[in-house]
Amino acid sequence: MIRPGDMYLLDKHDRHTLRPKTLFRAICVFNPPVTGREDHDADGAYPAPKTLAEA
Repeated sequence: MIRPGDMYLLDKHDRHTLRPKTLFRAICVFNPPVTGREDHDADGAYPAPKTLAEA
């Protein structure tokens, strides 16, 4: 059960479904940050930009 203050982490394309039974607020964080120019690499990950200019 996820409670206030818990951290819910996913990696490796984990399949997941959240079905809240009460009011639920979540915050998504991507590392590296999403820039809008993401392309999946061969592993399905988003490689970090090589320079800040690419972000």
